[in-house]
Amino acid sequence: MTALVLANFLLAIPFLVAFIAIPLWMTFKRPETGADHSRAHGYLRSRPALVPAAA
Repeated sequence: MTALVLANFLLAIPFLVAFIAIPLWMTFKRPETGADHSRAHGYLRSRPALVPAAA
């Protein structure tokens, strides 16, 4: 391998580490707690009562 190819690998390694490490760091810094579906569940439970019986 030529020196140019080796230099290319050495320059690519920090960028690859950054592309992988930054999203992981953001994920671990602020983990998602998940969506709150309590209102949707309440709506779906009350929906049959809202529909007229003629249907």
